[in-house]
Amino acid sequence: MADYKPYYDKSYALVVGIDSYTDRSFVPLGEAEADAQKFAALLESPAFGFEVRTLLGEAATREAVLEALFALQQAGPDDRLLVYIAGHGYTLVDRFGAETGYLACVDTESEKHYTALELEEITDLRRRSEAKHIAFIFDACFSGQALGLTRGVTERDTSAAALLERRAYQVLSAGAGDQTVSDFHSMTDVIVERLAQEGVSTLNSLGLYVQQRMATESKQLQIPQFGHLTGSQGGDFIFEAEIDAEALHRIDDTAPFRPAPVRGGLPSWVLGGIIGAVLSVVLIFGLILLVPEPDPVPPPDSGPEVVYTDEDAQRVLVPQVQEAVLLYDREFRYALETGEPGYIGLAATGEALQDRLNALEILQAAGDCYWDYDQHDFTFRRIEFFDDDDVEVRALVDRDGRVYCGREDPVARPEFDFEGPLLIRYRVIVEDQRWKVSVSETLDE
Repeated sequence: MADYKPYYDKSYALVVGIDSYTDRSFVPLGEAEADAQKFAALLESPAFGFEVRTLLGEAATREAVLEALFALQQAGPDDRLLVYIAGHGYTLVDRFGAETGYLACVDTESEKHYTALELEEITDLRRRSEAKHIAFIFDACFSGQALGLTRGVTERDTSAAALLERRAYQVLSAGAGDQTVSDFHSMTDVIVERLAQEGVSTLNSLGLYVQQRMATESKQLQIPQFGHLTGSQGGDFIFEAEIDAEALHRIDDTAPFRPAPVRGGLPSWVLGGIIGAVLSVVLIFGLILLVPEPDPVPPPDSGPEVVYTDEDAQRVLVPQVQEAVLLYDREFRYALETGEPGYIGLAATGEALQDRLNALEILQAAGDCYWDYDQHDFTFRRIEFFDDDDVEVRALVDRDGRVYCGREDPVARPEFDFEGPLLIRYRVIVEDQRWKVSVSETLDE
């Protein structure tokens, strides 16, 4: 076994996100590039200290990804490497029953698997680089066989020094090979939220948390996969910029999982009478105005005005508050599109939660209504801290929306339409150790 130091020398990451592909047989994704940008920003923050190369959209060709992987081969023995890819993944089975996983690049042709990246081409980095810790995170679905996972486990001695002095090659993917990855509340959302809260986490403990939480919230429809690759020697990838073995001493990978609160389905009830079209439209419109579609958090140089009561203590909370607002908007969007309330409550509480349940109930009562829209821009305008756990956020949302009722005739004219921009005010508080939106209202611009 190589003689490794109980700390990292340097940290490098490759982050790839692809929403749209040149081959139109790949269904466009809505959040892959935004997720990649969000994860890259977290890794580059002082808390984690990675040097990050990002390939998004048209830049993420097969050749560009392979060149970036080649560059990572130059890392030193006490460095850590992280490869993150969000996009379409798929598994092919050959005539002998062996499974091979592939990740689609922006220029991949669906009928020519050699134009995609075979997973082994990516994880082969561990054979070419001297880096002692290499992590692969795929926000896509693959079976354990396609990923090449082994039964190896982390050493029982979980002191920071022990983990850092042994090799670790690990993988985390968003789901099994026969599952569909949700583009709403993605695995990346959960990872970013967890790392921002924990500060120090191993990939093993992160994988366990992500797996249990997403399996619970999706009712077992999406179960992330994680584990070690051949060549690991009992180490564990650690997400922290400066590792202090004395301070960490032992990293607890057995801490109990506390699932995020998830509301069940609405109680069954029988509609009485015919709901007037005008009343339904007015109520739906009034509530839908509260639901802007989020874009990625703006970069710091174009960020919102922030008012602190304690700047040093609260500066690190800004990304968490912004993420809570974005998640709040996403969860209702998912409910309106699918008619399922299961995710409502992840980031909503109090009046805001009740407003969203009411809006969904109105849509269901009005006769299979749903909404569609064109999102143009989402900009955080102002964030004001009243305390460490009480914040007001204002955001400008520019979008156009349409409400349709009756799916049998999808080309029918909308029941109602409207145009942005809208100025939305959110009150964000801490409840059950999570940031949640308690009030949301539309203001006059």
